[in-house]
Amino acid sequence: LQAPLQAGRSAGSEMMIICQTAAEELEALTLSVLLLYSTQEFIHAEQREDDRPITQ
Repeated sequence: LQAPLQAGRSAGSEMMIICQTAAEELEALTLSVLLLYSTQEFIHAEQREDDRPITQ
């Protein structure tokens, strides 16, 4: 009776680790996308500034 309980606990622990790993991976990917988006916005703002006509 103990063996199936142990196996169930082990499988549950494995599933929690997999879910935690997936959540951490999703968080890392989300941060990467936000960083890329921010960088792209910064570059576009710089380009708009460079494209402005020079006035005196």
